[in-house]
Amino acid sequence: MAKKPENTFETKKRIFSASAKLFAMKGYEASSMREIARTADVNLALINYHFKDKSLLLTAVLNHGRKLIIEMFDRHANKELEQMLRALMKDFTDETGAAYYVNIFMRLYLDTNAKLDIKRSITRKGAPKIDVLQKAVARAMNKPEIDCECVLIAHFLFNNLILSSRIKFGLGNDEIKNSYLNDCFPEKVDDPYAEQLVLLARSLTGSVG
Repeated sequence: MAKKPENTFETKKRIFSASAKLFAMKGYEASSMREIARTADVNLALINYHFKDKSLLLTAVLNHGRKLIIEMFDRHANKELEQMLRALMKDFTDETGAAYYVNIFMRLYLDTNAKLDIKRSITRKGAPKIDVLQKAVARAMNKPEIDCECVLIAHFLFNNLILSSRIKFGLGNDEIKNSYLNDCFPEKVDDPYAEQLVLLARSLTGSVG
């Protein structure tokens, strides 16, 4: 029986970090297991030992990213909308794994060559914890329950949160990035990503202050 490699936790952590970054920046198909091993500074045999093949590694990375984002939302579930948005923006732009996960999600969803079972898995699971944001929007609008308007606003804010985090780490299209930054983020604002989300929320709900 093969001896289990030492430092399993640290090894997996490096593999997760390297594969998430490569999948996000280059795409799943364009990232080889050898390149992931080289980036993570681990032996290729160790990746095969822990994950067997690249498809299982991708599944593990997506599950890790989803768990990370769910934990983020849980931390701020009881905050009011403005405070929640500021906190989520800080988390998304500080913890790069979230931004990378989102970009992997979008690449796979939009890639016409991606395997159907992967796309079905992504669609079935949907956006993690968006209901937390929906509840915060309802509170900001003084509504007794979540309605269609709350859902639409929450998704709009969530999409802008994602776009901002992708821009922060250079994961977005350059043309979109430059246009978005020039049009929406005044230079005088120290934290333009968070501030822009707050302005969006205020304009949409009329009650965040």
